[in-house]
Amino acid sequence: GLLPAGCHIQFDRVARERVLSNLRAALNLNAVRLRQELASWAALHAGQPLRLKDFVRENQLDITDLYVNNRSWTSYKRDVGLSVPPLGPREDTLSRRIGSILHANDPAMLAAWTTVLTTGEIDPSRVQMLAYQVLDKRDDLIDPSGFSTLMRAHPALRDELIELVDWLQEESTVSSQLLPDMPSDWPLSLHARYQRREIQTAVGHLTPSTRPLFNEGCLVLSGQKIEIMFVTLDKREGFAERVQYHDYAISPERFHWQTQNRAGVNNATGQRYIDGAASGWSFQLFVRESPKSAYIALGPVVLEQYEGDRPISIIWKLKYAMPIEIFRRFSVLRGG
Repeated sequence: GLLPAGCHIQFDRVARERVLSNLRAALNLNAVRLRQELASWAALHAGQPLRLKDFVRENQLDITDLYVNNRSWTSYKRDVGLSVPPLGPREDTLSRRIGSILHANDPAMLAAWTTVLTTGEIDPSRVQMLAYQVLDKRDDLIDPSGFSTLMRAHPALRDELIELVDWLQEESTVSSQLLPDMPSDWPLSLHARYQRREIQTAVGHLTPSTRPLFNEGCLVLSGQKIEIMFVTLDKREGFAERVQYHDYAISPERFHWQTQNRAGVNNATGQRYIDGAASGWSFQLFVRESPKSAYIALGPVVLEQYEGDRPISIIWKLKYAMPIEIFRRFSVLRGG
């Protein structure tokens, strides 16, 4: 249940370990239950194709159930002795990362993923996005062709990705409208969901030959005079009456945002926000509810008003209104 405002729970070390132990046991029980359900379901469908989406829907599961604790559809099929193509050389690493694409809902991106996995035909930027979402280590450098080859060496996981992408395509309600005011070869869609690595790859910050460390809230692309703003609404683990939300949607067309502390009305960072549009700068807003969520591309924004100094509080006007269900989640009254 929910706690009253201003309350929180603090566990001592022993109690915390007990809670974590119970959570681990629950995850193990979930895995046992899923194995049992899969074995029974497979027996009922003997001689028929055993498809991921059929198993999920017929057993009224959430797709995320299959990917809890670094598990995958392939690993469950192997557990219960179903026929699966042989292991590939990096099966363990890749299998743990299949669930990292569950957020994806950009139809053009998903279509490009299906194409490379089924035919080998490569849409370079979108395949690079998939490669760096699945291979999450910074020293894991690969180009789109190399990733296509890697997946061919893992036929079971390639089959699983094809099935999972098919599921994601059916679930998507987003239209493939390229993000306005961006270079036309940057493959991002308005109101679609992305993880940070996918966005960095799409705009050329991550490439086949380099994956620079980046944990900032803003990615300044000086060559294109574009700034990508990464906003996380819930920056604190607990909630209390004293919490002030600095970043929130005011309306479907307006978003309140606070700069980093170093941005001042008289320095270069602050001036880029205040006067940047006059010198050709544009700003793109990506917002997520919590660190566990994917970012939603809210598109280009223009300065409407500002106040304060170090940090500066800004109200951005969105060029394209956010859908009402997104506004509800991003407003200060979200969840109410």
